[in-house]
Amino acid sequence: MRLKLLSTWSKYSSYSEINQGFQLVTHQQEVWDAIRDPKIHVVFDTALTGDGKTLAGLLPAVKERKFLGKALFAYPTNELIRDQARQLGEWSKKLDVQLTLGQLNSSQLSALMRQEKFDKSETLQNIASDNEIVLTNPDIFTLINRFYYDRRWGNIAKTAQKWFAQYRYIIFDEFHIFNAPQIANVLDGIAFIRANSTSRYPTKFLFLSATPDKLLINALNRAGIISKEIHGSYMHGLE
Repeated sequence: MRLKLLSTWSKYSSYSEINQGFQLVTHQQEVWDAIRDPKIHVVFDTALTGDGKTLAGLLPAVKERKFLGKALFAYPTNELIRDQARQLGEWSKKLDVQLTLGQLNSSQLSALMRQEKFDKSETLQNIASDNEIVLTNPDIFTLINRFYYDRRWGNIAKTAQKWFAQYRYIIFDEFHIFNAPQIANVLDGIAFIRANSTSRYPTKFLFLSATPDKLLINALNRAGIISKEIHGSYMHGLE
């Protein structure tokens, strides 16, 4: 028995605001438009694997910096952090933009603390100040959000406030492999950040996953957080 697999083509957007010699596909332009929409708080990009979700997440970080501030990308594994740092660097060159990219996991944080002779809170605040894009994991995101890195006196929310005042565009990649506690922590983080942001400087959240979590979408809807799910547009055939 022979199987013939048809090719899958991602449809180009009918319009595109990129002029660096390439054209966006539909979901990339739609993500960009949704992030700019003041009525939408959370965006889900469910395009197929390999269809350019990395670029879809990067474009608003590059093109809307005045509106969004800095960008925080969260990945479930350190290997993904390294791989995506390489991809983001390559796309930055193609888009002809200069971006400072920082990678952050627990071992890197410890190494920076030894190098700079600062405590965790001071080191994290330096990382926030020194980078326009930080690639980290959901556990670091949660620990910042839960005030884990701050001293137990004075303003215990200092690190979280500094980070989330600057990083107002937060992307969760490969969200379908987050475990249940990580999903709950992300929801908690969204609630905290929205409670501490303003309509003038809102925080936007983007989830990149070919298989979105319906439980999360339902929880957002029940909380009155407006979300939009974006699908790729595809053509199938032999050509």
